This record gives sequence, structure tokens and C-alpha cells, in this order.
Amino acid sequence: MRIGPDTLPGSATPTAFDLACASVAAAPAAALVGDGRRLHANAVAAHWLNRIDATLPAQAGPLPGGHPAADALSQAIARAVDSRAPVTATLAPGVQLPLAAAAAGPEAAVQVAWLHTDAAAIDDVIAMRERLALASDAARIGLFERDLETGIGVWDRTMFVLFGADPAAGTPDRISGAALIDPRDRDRMCAEFDELRAAPVGTTYQTEFRTLRPGGGARHIEARGRVLAGRDGRGRRLIGVMIDVSARHAAAQAQRTLDAELQQVAEAAHVGLWRFDPVSGRSEWNAQMYALTGVDPAGGPLSPQQALLLVHPDDRPTAALEALLQAGTPMALRMRLLLPDGGTRWVYVRANRIGGDTPHLAAVVVDMSELQAAEARGALLAERLSLAVTTAEVGIWDVDLVSGDVTWNDQQYALFLRAPTEPPLSVQGFLDSIHADDRERVVEHVRQFVADGGRFEDRFRLQRADRSTIHVVAQAIAVKDPAGRVVRIVGTNRDVTHEHRAATDRDRLLKRLQLATRVANIGVWETLLQEKQELLDDTTCRILGIGPGPQLRPSNEFIERVHPEDRPGLLEQFAKALAEHAVAAGPLSYRILRDGEERHLVSHYAVDYDAGGQPQRVLGTVLDVTDLRRAEAAARAVADRMEVATGLGGLGVFERSADDRFIYFDGVVGELYGLKPGQPAPPMAEGLRRVLPEDRDNFMAARTQMRQTDAPVRCEYRAVMDDGRVRDILSWRRRRTDAQGQYIGEIGALMDITELRAAERRAREYATWLSIATGSAGMGVWELGVGDRMIVADDQAHRLFDNQLQPSPTPLDRLLELIDPADRDRVSDAVARSAVAGKMEVEYRVQLPSGTRVIAARGEAHRDAQGRPIRIIGVVWDITARRDAEDAARAAAERLQLAALGAGLGCWERSLDGREAVWDAQMFRLFGATPADGSAVEVFNAAIHPEDTGRVEGARQAGRASGVVSMDYRIRRRDGELRWIASRGVRRDRGDGAQDFIGVAWDVTEARVTEAALRAKETAERASQAKSEFLSRMSHELRTPLNAIVGFTQLLELDHDDPLTATQRERVGLIRSSGWHLLNLINDVLDLARIESGRSTVSMEVVGWRPVLEDAIAMVQTEATARAIVLETRSASDVPVTVWGDPVRLRQVLLNLLSNAVKYNRDHGSVQVTVRSEGGHVVFAVRDSGRGMSAGQMDRLFQPFNRLGVDGSAPAGTGIGLAISQRLMQQMEGAIEVDSRLGVGSEFRVRLRAARVEVPRAITQPVQAASALGMREDVAGTLLYIEDNPANSALVEQFLHFRPRVKLYQAADGATGLVMAAVCQPDLILIDIRLPDMMGDEVLKQLRLQPETRDIGCVAVSANAMPHDIESALAAGFADYWTKPLDVSRFLRGIDERLGEAAARRLNARGDAA
Repeated sequence: MRIGPDTLPGSATPTAFDLACASVAAAPAAALVGDGRRLHANAVAAHWLNRIDATLPAQAGPLPGGHPAADALSQAIARAVDSRAPVTATLAPGVQLPLAAAAAGPEAAVQVAWLHTDAAAIDDVIAMRERLALASDAARIGLFERDLETGIGVWDRTMFVLFGADPAAGTPDRISGAALIDPRDRDRMCAEFDELRAAPVGTTYQTEFRTLRPGGGARHIEARGRVLAGRDGRGRRLIGVMIDVSARHAAAQAQRTLDAELQQVAEAAHVGLWRFDPVSGRSEWNAQMYALTGVDPAGGPLSPQQALLLVHPDDRPTAALEALLQAGTPMALRMRLLLPDGGTRWVYVRANRIGGDTPHLAAVVVDMSELQAAEARGALLAERLSLAVTTAEVGIWDVDLVSGDVTWNDQQYALFLRAPTEPPLSVQGFLDSIHADDRERVVEHVRQFVADGGRFEDRFRLQRADRSTIHVVAQAIAVKDPAGRVVRIVGTNRDVTHEHRAATDRDRLLKRLQLATRVANIGVWETLLQEKQELLDDTTCRILGIGPGPQLRPSNEFIERVHPEDRPGLLEQFAKALAEHAVAAGPLSYRILRDGEERHLVSHYAVDYDAGGQPQRVLGTVLDVTDLRRAEAAARAVADRMEVATGLGGLGVFERSADDRFIYFDGVVGELYGLKPGQPAPPMAEGLRRVLPEDRDNFMAARTQMRQTDAPVRCEYRAVMDDGRVRDILSWRRRRTDAQGQYIGEIGALMDITELRAAERRAREYATWLSIATGSAGMGVWELGVGDRMIVADDQAHRLFDNQLQPSPTPLDRLLELIDPADRDRVSDAVARSAVAGKMEVEYRVQLPSGTRVIAARGEAHRDAQGRPIRIIGVVWDITARRDAEDAARAAAERLQLAALGAGLGCWERSLDGREAVWDAQMFRLFGATPADGSAVEVFNAAIHPEDTGRVEGARQAGRASGVVSMDYRIRRRDGELRWIASRGVRRDRGDGAQDFIGVAWDVTEARVTEAALRAKETAERASQAKSEFLSRMSHELRTPLNAIVGFTQLLELDHDDPLTATQRERVGLIRSSGWHLLNLINDVLDLARIESGRSTVSMEVVGWRPVLEDAIAMVQTEATARAIVLETRSASDVPVTVWGDPVRLRQVLLNLLSNAVKYNRDHGSVQVTVRSEGGHVVFAVRDSGRGMSAGQMDRLFQPFNRLGVDGSAPAGTGIGLAISQRLMQQMEGAIEVDSRLGVGSEFRVRLRAARVEVPRAITQPVQAASALGMREDVAGTLLYIEDNPANSALVEQFLHFRPRVKLYQAADGATGLVMAAVCQPDLILIDIRLPDMMGDEVLKQLRLQPETRDIGCVAVSANAMPHDIESALAAGFADYWTKPLDVSRFLRGIDERLGEAAARRLNARGDAA
């Protein structure tokens, strides 16, 4: 194809650049043409470049100027022309394209480049770029590359996002890039960049800075990179990553702020804070923790195990603490602390594990002493309330008017005959259950109550689930929200059906009885045996001739009125009845003298006994039969009827003939038997059928007795009426005879006593209930007549007032005389208002012989039919103790609050004028004085420093104005010592109108000493931290070369293709053993450092000692066999198979003793290991036949680094193994002992507590691991090793020669490793923890974020061998942690296991897909 001027369009003369572009236009390969100012791509090149970067044109033509990829291609073409060799162009971080170029045209002004455009390679580049971009976007990691000479760089798209820059503007140069950095960091970043320009190749770079966002605000960016070589071998370019760490900074700042605020809140609220790091074993306490526990702050915080000993043995949460320490299980418990003064304190402890990668334990401790006491008081009150509610059968309900929720107690369910498992009735359901005759009134009352609030009380009838009706009293109170609206109602329902019926029956009975007694002129009387008083009704008073009644009179007045001839017999009959516990007796006939006239009386009575069988009262009747006796001769029949009828207050009279037919019956008898006037009476047989079967014998016996005697015969029985009701009947019968004495019939009287018997039973029940209720609550019952202002009180009320209200009734004025004058008017007003309002509730003080008491009284007015108040009935109870407790609690709370504010040392009280003061004993001790040295004011004035007198007086004057006193001052104690005192106080109202100051004071002299001690402690801690960091770094730096030394010596020994000579093998063996010896020295030094710093911990558990011992013996067997030393092991048959200890540490101790026994033994010697049981312990004894030790050597045996003068002898060692073993045994609560004889040998004994627990046989059998050495063709897979140390990389490559089917990929930094992991998809990844661009755990984190790599097994390989490094890596998600130097056998065994697991995962995945 000819190319010339005539083949070009246009008339202008073509340039060399135009000719070159035309020449490559139809070329089948990708070509670029440039002249230093512009760059032209042919169609093939444009196609591939567009595939790599979609922002480049896809058609032949010029590439956009300023485009990062175009600039990179131009620079690469220039380098290729200069070097005359192929180069690679970096189109984006991690995206490179090979090219070759040559100069053309006049003066070589045009460059032509040919791109390597292998399709597979381009696809790999594109796939790599996409994975890299995906990983970068997901992890928000920006990739960059910058020429250190020109400042020209390349950013990926995440970089533009991090800086908030426009990708269309291209990658900023050094100047414009610096403008994006926060001015506070800009100069530093520029200086660091300048330093990197001169840095050698391989230099790593890491820094942090802030960026300025276009929309305002800043981001924190972490940058990591490495200097790479240019064509001249010097540092020319920097490649790396940038990560947005703003969230981390914000979280750290928030955590610092939160910690500070939490500390302030804890101090203000007097909450103890505790933090414990399980890795370091370090505890932190705030000041309040020391105050709560009584621990001296000078001794520092306690460990969890030590703090557990402060807990009362009954409360120690051993299991909960173990679960918290081991598994992080939260703990929230109440417990008692044992204080140094012998007392206890209730606290609430809540602990949890917090934190992410480095979790720690944190706890809060709150003083619960006051709350515990209050809860105890509350529980007692709740128990009493529950007893009262249950006893009184009171239903309690709670209605939330906002949510509509209703809550009932068990008694409320019982009232409605509903099961507690059923839901309570809604408000509407409750209103619907009200009796229809009461509903409208109650609903209106409820509406008014909800509208007005206040209190609610009403009586109404309820219809229950079984359609029965009960009478209830409902009371309620309203709860309002801040706006004054009623949002909740709490109330009670009490079943008063029995009371209602009793009152109705009582009224009916009383009316009948009054009518009967008035008609029959029968008097009713009651004798109160305990009070020795008699209550006489009006009829009785008239019969006795003592005026109108009723009257309450001494009981001896009645007996004195009895005729002297009848008095002894009457007393004898009464005493006999009481002795025989007779319930009823009579008739008693006797005479009295009234106005000089002899009157004949007849009485009947019934005795009421208490539960203990003691007579309490006698209720009886009296009838004046004088006129009857006089009229007997004139009207025998009429007298007989009236005598029987009036003998019991007769209500019904009847007369029967000899053939048992009614001759006469009155209306009452007819009503009882359902007979109407004029109706023929039924025969006796039909009447007998009405008597209940169980009462018929008694009924017939009474009739038989009646026929045989002239005296009236009493009979009580039950009969069934026509309506089916059973009634209690009391009858009196007397026979009638003719003149010849023949039986001609009977005359009798009947009384329906059903209501009376029921009322008596209810009265007894009510009296019992009232006695229990008031007695249990310490309440007295009283009644005040509104008209006569007389008070009647029960025994409990009299006891409350020291019997000062006797005799009863007592005028109200007598009570007012006992009331404190300050409360008297208020009580009078409350009584007066109750007559109008209907209720009374008042508290007052009374002056009694036993002292001043505080009384609470409640009452309710009762009205007559016209609504006029006639009496007030209520209860009183003594609240003196409650008032005293409230006053004491209030004072204690004030003292406690102030004592807490001031650290709780000395308490003082002082009058406002400062002339009077009260100190506690601690205040005198603060001033070095005693109460015998003078009053508090005198001691204070004598001790105050003269220079501080004015400041103290000024603080007092300010306190009188503000109510708060706060001052610090100096005192000179009596012994001459000068001390600083801090004092804080507040003004207090004492309740009697007076005011004073109350406060606390404490000695702050030692605070400065404490502060100095704290500073020294912090310095020591920093030094300890520095030592730990040094040891960690020392371990890492020594292990890294040891890895190569030990590793390659192992390979030399295992090389069968080029075997060593005997001499070489011996020398290599010395190198290997020396390397392992050096590793043991490093481990021993680290162990000793951890133990000395207190960071070494043991995990106490039940350990089967046999496999531990067998493992330790196996580890020294080879050396013993080489020196012909016999190892013997014996154990007694009674030795427990388990001990308490740490299995790892026990193996370490036994291995040290066995190693020494072999190391310091003679050739052809012996080592005897015996295990026996002694006093609850298991003893391991190791006896050797070595050189033995002198007494002086044994004194220095456990000193670190003391080899007892054998440093120049053959056995190698550091002299710290026994020191470590001794301290480990102390941590495991055991001991190590030694006996030795010089020239004979030594015996070391290890003693641990036996654990009487059977161990499964499987774990007592030693497990022998198969060797992993040797070629294995059955192990296959791909392995990626991310390691920046070439020697370590080469070592692993050599190890894998034993696994020829394992393919190894290697990466020298984290970023490359991430890309290779995404591209290669290996079966296993080994990651060095310390990589030049990022830490190994960060690499693992990024791998887990990507779907392609999240399931690949990862193992940490590092020279960091500190326990916290291993724990941190495993917590981050590494499957295992292998420390350097690597043992070839263990390394290969680990590779075999991990690749086997990967193969199993692949097989399972294929099965799931199928």
C-alpha cells in the first residue's frame, strides 16, 4: 500500500505526524502515534483502549488531552523510545499494558508505538481492573499512583469520591491536589511528599490527613504507599491506597466523649464503674468503686476474682462471674458486700462484655442499701395490704382511659364469678352488669366523676355471671395527666350483700321484737361480762323502777335489787349455767323490791361465748308477772296462754285438743304454717311431716315431756313451710288438765327465730372479722353522736388513748382536751365539716401519760330517713412510729446526700448565727480532738488557721444568703499537725419553724499525696507498656530471621536429592538445635515478663493429668534415649484421674522438670516419675540420678537467670525455667517442692488439688499425630502467600516441594494480595500480619467483604507470638495462627488439613448445585 501526499485529504502539505497516522490507520495491530503534544490511535488501538477504559473514544482518532490514560501512554512511549526496549503503561492503579515504540520522521519528532493486545491478556486486565474497582468501591479504598519527579498521578474512581473531586477534570497534579487538603495538614503533607522524592526504593509510607469537601466539612483519610523504582533505579513513583477513616475518628471521639460523660454521671450519681481487660488482666475502678467497697485506693483496683471475695458468701455469683469471663454472658444481680468495718452493703451489679476486636468487660455498681430497706418496708406493707384486701374480700381494679386496658385482682374476679384466666370486663361491660334499677344513677355519677376527678363512692347492685345479684360499695380515685385530664381510674369493689341482708333482717327483727315486747311488756337486757355493765331497754327500766331507758348501768346494781331471799339462788343458777357452758337458760323466777312493793319477775337468757369458750355477754328478757300471779285464780286459761306467750316474748299462740287438733291459733301461727283465719287446721300428723327428719325425735320428746309435767316445755326445731323454705321455730308448750287432772290438751307459743339465728351467726362472724381486721391493723373503732357529742369507743381505741376516754361514752370535749393545742381547732373543724360532707379524715397529736402520740382518724357520717346526720362512725390508729420513721428517714436522707457530695467523712450541724454546733465523732477525729476538749464551736475556733478565719466567715455569710456553704480551710490540730479540711453544707428546715445548717467535712490533705502517687503509677504503667512493646518487637524481629535459619536447616536435612555429608549434617543439626534453643529462650523471656507484669493468666478447669504427663514425657524421650537415660513412670491405684489446673501450664511445668532431669543427669542414668495422692492433692514427683545440689544452691534455685554456677558447663539454658514454673504453680493454687543431695540427685514435686470428677476414657488416651513429612501426591490445590520478606517467601516455596500438586501464588503487599485473591481464587491464603501497606487483619476484612473471596480459608503467619496478638487475630476471623519460625512438619500438616477442608467445601457446593 502506497502512502504519500496525494493519498491524504485536503490541500495542505501533510506533516510527519499526519503521515505516521495515515500509515498505521489500516494496520491490523494496535498502534499509537505521538509527537509529545498529541496522541493518535488507530482503529484497533482505539477498540482495545475503549475496552480497558470506557471514557476513551472507541473510534480511530486523537485521544483526549489531559486524560490520565492518554498521559500515561505518552509517558510510556517516551520511555520506550529512550530505552529502546518494551515498557508497560500504567493506565490506572494496578492496570498495565505492554508496548514497544520507535522514533520516526524528520529529527525523530514522531513516535510510533505498538500495543501488545492479546485478547486474553486484555480480558485479564479488564477483569483485574473490574475486581480491583469492585474491591475498592466496596471497601472505600482509593488506589493512586504519582510520579515523584513530575508530580503527575493517576487516581481510580474511589479517589475522586474520597476527595469530592470531579473525575472529568482528571487526576489533580501536585499543586491542585494539595489544594484539596485541609490547611491544617497541607504543609505537613507537602513536606512528607518532598521527603519521599529522595527516599530509597522500597520505602513504605503511611500517614493521615484531612480533606476539604466541596460542600463543606472534612474527611479523615489514611494513606499508605510504597516507593517504586524508576528507570534510573532511584525512587521515581509512589503507589498506594487511601482509606476514608472519618467514621473511625468520629467513633473514637464519640467514645472519648461518652467515657468522659459517663465518668461525670457516675461520679454525680455515686455509681461505681469497673472495667476489666481479660487479655492483660488489668482492672480499672473509679473513685466511687473504692467508696462502695471500702477498699483502700492506694492498693489499686482488684481483679474479678479478688473482688468476688468481698461478696457475702451467700451471695457470691461464682457461676455468673465465670460465665461472664469465659463467654461474655451478661450478669445483673443484687448482692451484699462485706465492708472493712464488719458491716454489709447491698449493691446492684450489672456487667457485660463490650467492644469489638478487643472486647473487655465493664460493670456498674450501685448502692442499693436504702432501696433494699425501702423494699423490705414496702414488702411488709404490701403483705399487710394483701392480707387486709383478702380478708375484707375487696376487689381492686385499674382502668386506663387512654388505652382502654383494664386490670383486676383475684378478689375482683371472685366478685364477678369469673375465672382469672378470662379477660376483665371492659368499662362498658362493667356498667352493663349494674342492676337496671341502679344503672342510670351510677352511670351519671361516673360521668360526673370522670369530668371532675377527685374521689368516687357509691352503692349499687351487680348482676353476676350466674345471674345472681349482689350489693357492692365502689370507691375510686382519678389520675390526671399534666393537662388536668383524667387518664386513669383506680378503685375497689366490696361485696356488702351480707351486711345489707343483715341490716334488713336486723331492722325487721328489731321491729318485731320491739312490737312484741311493747305488747307483752317484756323487757330486754344485756350484760357485758368483761365490762361489768348492763344495757337495759326502756321496758326493763320501768319494770325495775329506775326511770325511762335505755340505760347503761353497773351490773351489781341489778343483783342488789333482787329480794334477799331470792338472791343466793339466782346467783347459784347463773354460776351453774356458766360452769356448764349453757347456751340458754330459764325461766328464772325471783322477786324484787320496788318502791317498797314486792314484784314477781321471770327472766330467760342466752350466753354468748368467744372462740376460747369464755363467756362474753348474756342476752335475756324480763317479765313482770306480779299482776298475772294475782289474776291466776280469776282467769287460769288466760293466764296460761299469756304466761307462755310472754315467757319468750311470744309471737304466736295456739291451743290444741287432746286429739291434737287446733282449738285456737293466732295470725302469727297461721302465717308460719300457711293457714288462713277460719281455715280448718290440719291434723298433728301433717304438722309433724313439716318438721325436718333430723329434728322429729327432739320434737316428739318435747311433746311427751309436756304431757308429763305441769311446767312449760321448750323445744327448738326446723320446719318446712309451704313455699319450701326451712324456718327455725322456737316453741313453748304446757299441758292443760281438767279438775280431775286429766290431760285435755295443750297451750303453747311459737316464734320464728330464723332471722334471729342467722343474725346471731352473722353478728358473731362480723364481730370476729372486725376484731381481726382492727386488731391486725392496730385500729380502734369509735362512734360519735352528733346530737349529744358523746363518744363510744372499743377496747383498741381506749388502749390507743391510754384509757383516758373512760368511762364510755365520753364527751367529745374530753378528747379535745387530750389533743395538742396546735391541732385542736383543726380537729373540731374536721368533725363539724364531716356532718355536712359525710366524711372525715384528720391527723393530730395527743398528750398522754405515756407521751406524745400522733393519731390518724377517719370517719363517715350516718343519717336518718330525713337525711340528717345522727352519728359519725370511724376508726383511729397510731401513726407515731410512721411519723418518726419518716422524720428519721428524711434526716438520714439529707445527711446521706450531703455526705455523698463530700465523700462522706464527718457530719456537722450548726445554727444560722454560728453559736451552736453539733458534731459527730468523726468530726472530732478530723480536728484531732474529743468531746472532752470542749464543745464543737470551741474546738473549731481553737483549731482554725488565723489566715483562714476571714474566708470561713465570708463563706458562712454567703451561705446564709444562698442556703449553701462551701469552703476549704486549714486547721492546726492539738498535736501541732497542719491539715486541710473541705466542708460543704446546706440550710435545712427542721419542721418546727427553725432553720440551721447541716453538712459534711473531710480531710483533703492526702489528696495531693494521692495525686502524686497516681502520677507515679501512670509513669510505671507507661514504662511497663514500653517494656511490653519492646519485648513484642524484640520477639518479632528475632523470630523473623529465625524462620529462615530454622526453616532452611530443616530443608537441608530433608533434601534427599542432594544429601548432606555426615559432617555437614552434624553442623546443620547444630544450627537447627541452636535456632530452636534461641526460640525457647525468647519464649521463656516473654513468659517471665508476662508473669512479672501480672498479665499472665491461667484457665482453671478439671484436667485429666495422664495425657498431659504422657505428652511431656514423649517430648523428652528422644534426648533421654540418646543419652541412654531410663525413664520410668509409676502411679498409685488410688490416685484421682483429674486435678484442678490449666492443662497448657501444667504441661509446661512438667516438661521443664522432665527436661532438667534429663539435661542435668549423667549418661546411663535414670529418671523416675511417680504420681500419688496426699491429703486431697495429686503429687507428681520427678527424681533424677544427676549431680544434685548443695543447700546454698537450693536457696537460689528459683531466682530468675541464676544457673547456680553452671554457666560454663555443657547443658544450655537461661536459668528462668524453674522461676516460671514456681509462679505458674502459685497461679494454679498449687506448689512446687524440691529435695536434693549433692552427688546423688534431686527430686522435684508438683502438688495440685484433686478434682473428684471422672474423665471420659477418650480424653485420657494419648493421641499420636502422624508425620507430615515426605512427598504426597494426593494433596492438591492452590495457595496464595502474602508476605513481604523474600526469605520467608522462598522458605515456604521450598517447603511446598514436598507437595508437588500444590500451586503457590505470592504477593509482596496487601493490595496486590487482594487483587490476586480476587483473580486467582486460591483454596487457601496465608497472610503475614505485618505487611508494608496494611495489616493482615485489614486484608482479611477486605477479603470477607467480597463475594469472590469471602469463603476462602485464611491463616495468619507471623513472627508476632504474644498471646494478645494471637487472640486478636483469631477474634478477627483467621482460621488459625502459625508463629514463626515454622516447623516444616507442622507446616505441611496444617497445609494438608486446610486444603482437605477446602476440597470438602467444593464437593459440598457441587452437591448443593446439583
